[in-house]
This record gives sequence, structure tokens and C-alpha cells, in this order.
Amino acid sequence: MLINFNVHSYAQEVPSRFQKELIKAADKGKSGFMTVEDIQALLRNIGAEAEITAEELEIVLSEAGATGEQKVLPVEKMVQLLR
Repeated sequence: MLINFNVHSYAQEVPSRFQKELIKAADKGKSGFMTVEDIQALLRNIGAEAEITAEELEIVLSEAGATGEQKVLPVEKMVQLLR
């Protein structure tokens, strides 16, 4: 499934050394894993919440290897996906 998600412009606007810190800050529970809710909060913070629905995000997470009933992805994997 191809989703038109404007990650490219995010990567251009935020220096790479800050990308990881922004993603880690979105991990509200500090568990080292990103949930759908964490990622939605990150998208809201960068003004991209309208780019992808929760259902589409769950599909993307599944395809990226997210595990568990709640679909969680390690923070490091999320950083790799955004680069």
C-alpha cells in the first residue's frame, strides 16, 4: 500500500541530529517503542496529522514490522523509516 506521506519535507526541514530526539520525545511512555497514538502525536506536532489516518498508520506499522495487538515499533526503527 502506497501512502502519500510527506516525510521527505520533514526530513529536509529538521536537521538529522534533531530527528531522533523529536521521535524519542514523541514516545510519551518512554518505553522505547512507538504506538499509533505516539506517532499521531508526532504528526500533530509537525503539522502532518491530516496526511494519514489511524487505520493507514496501522497498516504502515504492520508492513514495517510492528508487533503486538496495539502495533508498536521500536523508536530506532521509526528513526530509520523517516530517514
